[in-house]
Amino acid sequence: MNRTQLNTTASTLLKLYERKIQLANEIADYEEKLKQHMADNNISYLPLEVANVSWIEVESTVLDTKKVKEFLTPNEFAELSRVRFTKRFNCKVA
Repeated sequence: MNRTQLNTTASTLLKLYERKIQLANEIADYEEKLKQHMADNNISYLPLEVANVSWIEVESTVLDTKKVKEFLTPNEFAELSRVRFTKRFNCKVA
């Protein structure tokens, strides 16, 4: 791509990011309306003609790494740890 195409692509991307934020807010509003109805009526599953909506409690067990560090020596913790590398893409207004 040439410089003009790169600038156009980045500009389009920034506009799409803005729309993404607007859509996320709109989605959150509609989710909140459904959640409020379900909470008011004490229901966790709502079968509708166009969608099946559920709002349930989910329990999960996670490892508390701060507490694990208290029980292990730094070397033991290092042996159980691993480093992960990823690439992070970012596009912001200049």
